[in-house]
Amino acid sequence: MIKTKPERISWIESKVCSYIAEEKKITNLDAFRLFLSSKTHQLLLDDQMKLWYFSPEALFEIYKTEEETGDPRDSAYLKGE
Repeated sequence: MIKTKPERISWIESKVCSYIAEEKKITNLDAFRLFLSSKTHQLLLDDQMKLWYFSPEALFEIYKTEEETGDPRDSAYLKGE
């Protein structure tokens, strides 16, 4: 089983949170709190999902889908569309 390095997860978290903060006009800390409590973040930490293969931009889009629909799996990235 391939497992990602914690540094990779931290880098992705940092980038996604920056995008969230910029879009919502909030602090990076508030963005981090939002992202940590999201289903998208839970999936990012799930080694079986391997979401760390996606770019931070793609993960941000997945996060935005979760905000809109309540489920990150509705994202075109995860549906395979």
